[in-house]
Amino acid sequence: MLLKKILIVDNSIVIINVLKDLFSQKNEFKIFVAKSLKEVQSLLKKHTFFTAISNVVLPDALNGELVQLLEKNDVPTIILSSKVDDKFIKSINNNRIVDYVLKDSIHGLDSVYKLVELLVYMEDVEVLIIEDSPLIASQLKNTLKSFLLNVHVAKDGLKALRVLEKYPNIALIVSDYNMPNMNGLELIKKIKKDDKFSKIPVLVVSSESNKSLKTNLFKNGANDLLKKPILDEELKTKVVNIFSNSKQIEDINRFNKILDENIIS
Repeated sequence: MLLKKILIVDNSIVIINVLKDLFSQKNEFKIFVAKSLKEVQSLLKKHTFFTAISNVVLPDALNGELVQLLEKNDVPTIILSSKVDDKFIKSINNNRIVDYVLKDSIHGLDSVYKLVELLVYMEDVEVLIIEDSPLIASQLKNTLKSFLLNVHVAKDGLKALRVLEKYPNIALIVSDYNMPNMNGLELIKKIKKDDKFSKIPVLVVSSESNKSLKTNLFKNGANDLLKKPILDEELKTKVVNIFSNSKQIEDINRFNKILDENIIS
């Protein structure tokens, strides 16, 4: 098995060692460590990394040079920070940021390890965005691509049904509610009636969020509702939760299958 290369960038020995210990639990990753911008530059010339886990500031990179370098080299990056708020997130304009994680606790660092494991599971998985606004569709696509997902886009429900027929392995649908030809609720009803698509999780995006709409969407099979304007962090959290649940179910089924095959009757 080809090991995924992970780049850890921080000048704290404690954080580096904790992360290295976490990733040593499974023999799936090859870990590289850099404590300076110069070391990062050197490693990027020699290796292609699956993802980076990186601080924002280093002694020789005080003004965003590190994050810019990782983006320039197209490295999906999990940002480590002692503080994560709206101001901090807006200060880093980078489409290759997977997520932002607090590094001041073992819980935060453990979530980094779990997120990287989830990225391995999500890599190249197909998802479908249904949105008639090019601007919102672009925002959604950039957010989903940051998780290494393979993103398809359709402008309305009718086109979405054709995409689903063409790409039968789509694992998530993110759909606008107000669309031409067919609204989000009508689309969900069609999807849930078709055995081929009925188990695909559906996130609905809407400028409305009244009780009646929520009730109708959830009763007909929507997994969640996102209110416009879309907050990237909320979308990311919901996507992570959906794929974490899918991975957990697959892991349990795989374990049960192994157990059944090895039980001596």
